[in-house]
Amino acid sequence: MNRIILIVAAVFVAASWTATARAKPPSHEWAPSFTTGYTETQTDLVGHVVATSSQTDIPAGVAVNRGGSPAAVPFACCSTSGCDTVDYYVTKRDGFGIQVVWRFHQVKHWCWSYPRITSVSVGSHFSNVDGISSVVNYDNHGYGFYYSWAGSSIGGHYSYRQGSVSNCVFRIGCIGTAYPQIEIWVNGNGAWTAKGGGL
Repeated sequence: MNRIILIVAAVFVAASWTATARAKPPSHEWAPSFTTGYTETQTDLVGHVVATSSQTDIPAGVAVNRGGSPAAVPFACCSTSGCDTVDYYVTKRDGFGIQVVWRFHQVKHWCWSYPRITSVSVGSHFSNVDGISSVVNYDNHGYGFYYSWAGSSIGGHYSYRQGSVSNCVFRIGCIGTAYPQIEIWVNGNGAWTAKGGGL
């Protein structure tokens, strides 16, 4: 009887572990040497800074959700009107994980009057580029669109940006290319979500 209980328990544990393992996103989705981070500056409609926030070393592919997950940010969302700027970035470090080799940014600024977004601008660029071994191929491929939110056809805006940078060695040539990418969703109450990584 004890053997049957042990066998049933072992099968249950193995089945639970398999189900949990399958639920995780594939490990190859993002290269392991990338992290993300952001700096946010919220202002009122006349440009006075209301709050700032930043976070670094977020694992690639993990979404930062301001407005849906209060623990993710140090100040509360949301408001009936205002403006916000989010500089979300992907960081690549050297093989030792110490030196920043390059950083790819998507910078998104938007203003809102609930529930509508009244203006939006999006750009992207590289910074902290190691000029010895990194060569930027492009930094502003992407697209964006409005989506319906809270009853407004322009209540939300999505933007995607991708860059390309090659790792090159003097007299040998370029030996690898990375494609960092960032997605940002913003709403007409100041809430936003972003994630990024690199391939």
